[in-house]
Amino acid sequence: MLQIIHTAVENLTLNAPNYDELRLYKATRRLFSTGMNLNVSQKLELTRRFAKGYSKLAVTPSIAELKRDINAFDRHLLQKGVRDWQLTADPSIWTALICILPAVFLLPALFLLSVPGTLLFGPVGLLATRVAKQKGREAMLSFQSYLPVSRWPGRDLIATWKIIVCLALMPLCFIVDATLLTIWIRHWEPLQEFWTLGRLAAFWFIATLGLFPTMAYFTVWTWEWQIDLKMQINIWWWRISGGKAEMKRWRQDLVGKVNQLVDQRMGGRGVFDVSST
Repeated sequence: MLQIIHTAVENLTLNAPNYDELRLYKATRRLFSTGMNLNVSQKLELTRRFAKGYSKLAVTPSIAELKRDINAFDRHLLQKGVRDWQLTADPSIWTALICILPAVFLLPALFLLSVPGTLLFGPVGLLATRVAKQKGREAMLSFQSYLPVSRWPGRDLIATWKIIVCLALMPLCFIVDATLLTIWIRHWEPLQEFWTLGRLAAFWFIATLGLFPTMAYFTVWTWEWQIDLKMQINIWWWRISGGKAEMKRWRQDLVGKVNQLVDQRMGGRGVFDVSST
């Protein structure tokens, strides 16, 4: 049983000396597999074969240059928020406008809806981000051996500290906001006769456990939605403005270089035939 589990895990993992090399293997596989219809297991197998192929290559100036070009192309796509497959798609201008216009009109509405929650809970988020980044810097200085593997080895620690700070301070924030709101409505002239001590306590309890946690969740959700819409607008605008054509030429040039590398240095295309796997 242990052998079966070990084999299954091994079939789903891909080893690489560092993160940049792992991205190189995946980017090379995407360039090489242009026009192929591969399933998940075939993509993993093809990536694994490129990892083996690169490990056997002597590091010549031409190979080093090709690696730099592929990594630069991959990083550029990441910065633009564009997937590799989106370069090969050719939507019409009307499709782009249909995708952009709803997002353009929806963004201001989402921003206005997120303003109250941002004002109430924004300080906690800023504090969590500051503390998390400080802890991440300390982790990077403490574990110098991680530096060759990642430019920012404290990323997991950053996420953990953000969660810790938010879990510690958000309940306190809910209590303070609910208390201030309860005091305000207690002194609101039209409803002074309505609020008894029991009703105020019930309102405070509902606001603390229901109203403000819901507002916090809704605020995070709206900000995530805004980020997604901004990325969509940037991608589609980038396509309309002509940035896609330049990237497609860059990609096509790299496809030719990768195919040449496979044919001349990595044993030919037959070594990378995964259609039967």
